Amino acid sequence: NTSLMYKLYENEFTIGNISESTELSLYGRGAKVMFADEKKQKKLTFGAIDQNFNLIGPEPWFSNYYSFYLQGELGANNYKKGIKGSYIYQRNPYEKADYHIGSLQWRTYFGKDWSIDIKTPGALTHIESTQEEKPTGASELNYRGQLSRSLNLNGSAYYSSTYFPGNRRGTLSFSQGIGKKLGKGIYASGSFSYNKIKPKYYTYSSQYQSENRYGNAGLSLPDIGRLSPSLSYGYQSESSNSY
Repeated sequence: NTSLMYKLYENEFTIGNISESTELSLYGRGAKVMFADEKKQKKLTFGAIDQNFNLIGPEPWFSNYYSFYLQGELGANNYKKGIKGSYIYQRNPYEKADYHIGSLQWRTYFGKDWSIDIKTPGALTHIESTQEEKPTGASELNYRGQLSRSLNLNGSAYYSSTYFPGNRRGTLSFSQGIGKKLGKGIYASGSFSYNKIKPKYYTYSSQYQSENRYGNAGLSLPDIGRLSPSLSYGYQSESSNSY
């Protein structure tokens, strides 16, 4: 897990073990280059990763399981507004498929108190055994805001088709949280989330599926000396065909 980085002003050149957080797991030996402006608001990154961590292993680089990627970002350090686009090509020998994944992410503030973050990845999979091209997709939403000075809301939702080749294949999930200040030192909060996973694969049959629900409610009370009392209730429900 070793890498060497050379920096020239705001630009970076890295070789060795690379790890990127994207729709697909990108990690292993490789190289990447990142160009940025003086304020690091505009970034362009491209790289190549052989999905093998062993830098001195006998296997030839980029001979079996590898990825190429390109990312561009505007407003990288602006938490109020920004846009990010990416493209990934991956050769996956375990599924015997080639993946092409494009993604566009947009975040912005509207009004004084509301923020929204939307992400829309799409994929085209080339299946080696049948020589077919299969399109799939996903979408993600996150938001946060205030209905009043004392009432806060936040939530998220995610959906991906069953054959989508990302890390969250065949997933449906959403969550909602709420918090309200009731008085001096008294704060009430609650949240609920639902998650269902049922992935499918082109090269082998998978029967795995799971479904869970979580909920909680809490009440924080005024301090009593050095004590901070609170009341809470939690709910959890899980089901899966593996347990």
